[in-house]
Amino acid sequence: MSIQELRVIEDLDPATELAVLQEWEYIQQRLFLSLHTSSPSPALSWRQVIDKTLAQYTRGRAFLYWEQFVVPGASQCDRFCAVRFKHIHYGLLGLAPGYLVSHQFPDILQRFAHTCAVLLAFAEHQELIQHLLGTVQPLFPMDAIDKLTRRERDVLLGLIGGRSDAEMADSLGIEPTTVHTHRKRLYHRLNVHSAQEAILRCFTHRLVNWLDTALPV
Repeated sequence: MSIQELRVIEDLDPATELAVLQEWEYIQQRLFLSLHTSSPSPALSWRQVIDKTLAQYTRGRAFLYWEQFVVPGASQCDRFCAVRFKHIHYGLLGLAPGYLVSHQFPDILQRFAHTCAVLLAFAEHQELIQHLLGTVQPLFPMDAIDKLTRRERDVLLGLIGGRSDAEMADSLGIEPTTVHTHRKRLYHRLNVHSAQEAILRCFTHRLVNWLDTALPV
């Protein structure tokens, strides 16, 4: 065992390690609860909601830097990690010296940054869905949506999968004109005028289980 490894073991303080883990668990809970219970307003964007949450529940010891690393005051942090979800780079998460430092769990900073990225991606998707829903007319009566026939449901699944009338006809063993008829009836029943609006209606009213739906690549 090296001298460096011995020093790390000597530095391990069970009480300190436990306090760090409890703090990290608390931060995660507050982040998820804040996103679930908060909503942006004309005066407060999702970025500001996240910033406010971090400042409040880390007591000013965690910061999100949204732009490139040219932020005045960034020297108040000594560790940084990219806040990234898939191909989207939101910025950098910085932690104040000594904050959430754990020898047993050294990846807390990376987990923190990833949690922020997932929450931001979720917030963006929510905003997009709400924006798209604003273009779809209300459905009246609400219970009419429960009366889809088996073929209308097949066509709806085909629309979600991005298939054409000809492709749906081939897989269902019916004529493309019959698929077109079912599509028109589906649109009328859902009070929509396009495949996109039908898919949005399907999403908001849970006409299919989206977690089991195979979407086009």
